[in-house]
Parts: sequence; structure tokens; C-alpha cells
Amino acid sequence: MVKQFLHRKILNMQIDGLRLCGFWSLNPTLPAYVKILYYVYNKVVLSFVLIFIGTLTADLIINFNDLLIVTDDGCYLAGMMVILFKIYIFNDKQEKINQLVEKVYQPIDIIAKSSDSGVRSRLRISNFLEQLLFYFFIGLAIFLAFALLVLVPRQDGELPIRSAFPFNTKISPKHEIGYFLQSAAICYGLFLIVCMDSMVTEMGRWINFRMKILTSNFRMCDSKQHDRGAFYSTDATFEFLKNTSIYQITDEHQKIRSFIPIKLDEVNNFEDSYQLRFKTCLQNHQDIIHAVDDLNAIFGSSMLMQLFASFSMICLTGFQAVLGSTSKTSLMKFAVYLGAAFSQLANWCWIGNEISYESTILFESQWLSGWEKQISDPSIRTLMTIPLIRTKKPLQLKAGKFYTMSMTTFTGILRNSYQFFALLTTATDAQRQ
Repeated sequence: MVKQFLHRKILNMQIDGLRLCGFWSLNPTLPAYVKILYYVYNKVVLSFVLIFIGTLTADLIINFNDLLIVTDDGCYLAGMMVILFKIYIFNDKQEKINQLVEKVYQPIDIIAKSSDSGVRSRLRISNFLEQLLFYFFIGLAIFLAFALLVLVPRQDGELPIRSAFPFNTKISPKHEIGYFLQSAAICYGLFLIVCMDSMVTEMGRWINFRMKILTSNFRMCDSKQHDRGAFYSTDATFEFLKNTSIYQITDEHQKIRSFIPIKLDEVNNFEDSYQLRFKTCLQNHQDIIHAVDDLNAIFGSSMLMQLFASFSMICLTGFQAVLGSTSKTSLMKFAVYLGAAFSQLANWCWIGNEISYESTILFESQWLSGWEKQISDPSIRTLMTIPLIRTKKPLQLKAGKFYTMSMTTFTGILRNSYQFFALLTTATDAQRQ
């Protein structure tokens, strides 16, 4: 029996998590009553989020003249609104997301069978980083939920988070109802955002991994100097990746020594030549471009929302931590919330930055492909010119049509957040005087 690819392990966990949250399609073979119950469950859990947003908005409107309360409610509203928007994206474009997932992961399924030790070592590192980041954000979400719901100091009868319910939440059992609704919305929203965000960022990470293989393949186009790679069985590859310690992998282990097949029929190709390999690389490059374009088309709007939400959360949470904290536990709550917004934004921008950087290296790799040895072929000039021009334009993850997800954008948001934070503190000091 063929075992599950390690690079699909986290993907399957993300899909299971989305199903648990009620926002991913079920197996079509399941009975009709299960689908009906799942549909009802979807609406119930969504109502928790909507009720929480509604009570926060009502509290913000009621206390509009109090800057501390407005910024406190604004912190939570920014986070919940981006969750709500991403729920809409995943519901509305689920079929396209499924197609993109297969477009990204199927080539990695084939690369994972490679016998090249450099490819397997790099794949082992990528699997390790993928699992590390996924479990890190899961742990961060759990700690944030605990900090928001348990560590927040409050008087008897008060809820952990400010809100305006249409009933008195200081008396039982209405207090328990309010507490349950807030707890359900917070825990559910945090778990859901981890599953949704990690799915998108990991697709970006595997696109970047494929570009690294493509970079190597361009340099291995000379069929007289570099062999074509072979395949192991899936089980053999799985066992190697499972049993190899991440700490045993050196730079020498990561050196790729052969032309890596991306398709099953590329291994035993008896018509091997420079032109054939180069054309294969060009086709793979086009596939990567289409994958990035699809990623931007599906998630560009949600990435834009993420930038605005992160800007708001970083600024408003910093303001609350400095001026609104009344105890060490309050300060810790705001610090955790600020760290969550900071790390989430950094993860998105880091992936976008890696994709842009790796795509710029393709120009050099094409130039070092060994074309000068084929100069006697009159078609080589046409074969090289257009691809070289195309690689001069780097691939980018776009937040809408306005911003590029990169570390430059990340530092820009931090700078603007600080400027707005300084404006808020100045306005508060002037109001107090």
C-alpha cells in the first residue's frame, strides 16, 4: 500500500480542520442527511462569528466618544472581519481552490519520488519547516484564546471581551450564554484562520520549492554533462524522508546533481538533448507562472484585507498595551495579540518575498544553461531570447492590485502603524490635558 506523501500531511490536516469548522465540502458519497446536518452546522457556527461581530460593533457605537474603548473594540473587529472575509472567499471559490491545490501539489508528488539526494534533502527541510510553522500557529492560537478568555482580569459578572448584548450579561444564566458565545467565536475564529492562512501560505511555499528545482534544472540542461534523475518508489522515498534527521542535512547534501523530472514520462527519454530539456524547463516555468496568477486571482483580495487588518491590529493593540493596560495580565494579553498579528503578517510577506527572490534567479540560471555550446544551432537564439526577457519580470504575490507581499511591504506597514500609533497617543495626551 502506498503511503501518504509527507508534503500532503499538513494539507490533509488543514482540509480536515476546515471540514471540522464546517467550511469545506464533504465526500459526495455520504448520505443526504449527513450533508443536511453539515449545512445546519455551518450556519450555526457562522452565527457565532456574526453575533460576536454584532455585539462588538454595538459596543463601539455606544462608546464612540471613548478612544480607549473604540481602539479595544477595533482590535477585535479588525481580526474578526478578516476572518469573515476569508470565510466568504473559501466558500465562494472552493472549486477553484481545489483546482489550485492539485496544480501546486501534483508536481511535488512527482518530485518527491526523485532519487537525487539533493532533492530529497531539500524536501525533508521543507517538510520540517511546514510542520514547524503549522504547529507554531496552532500553539499561538491556543495561547491567544487562553489569554483572551482566561487571563483577562475582570470584575464579577463581566465578560472577557467588551460587548453590548441585548440582555443583561451580569446575571445568570445570561452571563453564561454571553461567555459561551464569545468563547465559541474566539476559539472557532482562531482555529479557522490558522487552517485557511496556512493552506494558502504553504501553497506559496511549495511553488517556491518548485522554482528552486526549476533553477537547478536550467543549469542541468546540458545532456552531455548532467544525467537525468531517476525515481524511487513512493514507499522508499517516504521512508527516507521519515527517517532522516533534519540536523544531519548539510549544504553538501542539498546539492542537486541531476536534471530532475517533473513528469513521469521524462525519466526514460531516449531523445534527450539540450533543446528538449530547455523546452521542458520553459513549460514548467509557464506552469509556475499560471499557479502564481491563480493564487493572486483567488486570494489577492484576502491578502489585501490581511494587510489592512494587520495594520489595524498592530497599531491599535500597541496603543492598548501602552495606554490601556491595567495589570500585568492585561499587558500580556495585548502582547500576545500583537505578536499574533505581527507573526501572521510576517509569514505572508516572507513567502511573497521568497517567491519574488527565487524568480529573479531564473534569469541567471537560464544564462548558465550551456547555450553557448549549442551556438551552431540557428534555433537557439529564438529559443533563448523570449524566456530571458520573461524572467526579468519577477513573480509576485499581490494584495489586490495595490501592494506586493514582500519584506519591504512588511517594514512599510510597521512604519505606518507606528506613525498612526504615535498620532493616537498624541491625541489621547491632548484630550487628558
